[in-house]
Amino acid sequence: MRHRSSFTYVTATSTDGTELTLCRLRYVGSVHHWQVGIYGTSHDDYAESIFPTGLPVGTREDGPRPRVFTNIVGTVAYCPSD
Repeated sequence: MRHRSSFTYVTATSTDGTELTLCRLRYVGSVHHWQVGIYGTSHDDYAESIFPTGLPVGTREDGPRPRVFTNIVGTVAYCPSD
């Protein structure tokens, strides 16, 4: 993870050392509410997500379960619930 301004960028490292960009979290003024952008390799940018509540901002508990991100090349990263 790396931090810049109000963003936290999340990457995964494969067993061969390759780093894969997964998503970014945007701080929206509360430690409990975040905005999530999923990284897309086809455009080299982030697409803002909508939580299952229908809102673009939510808590960790609002997110889908299990916590799995799949990027455009099919790499899966499991994010722990706790």
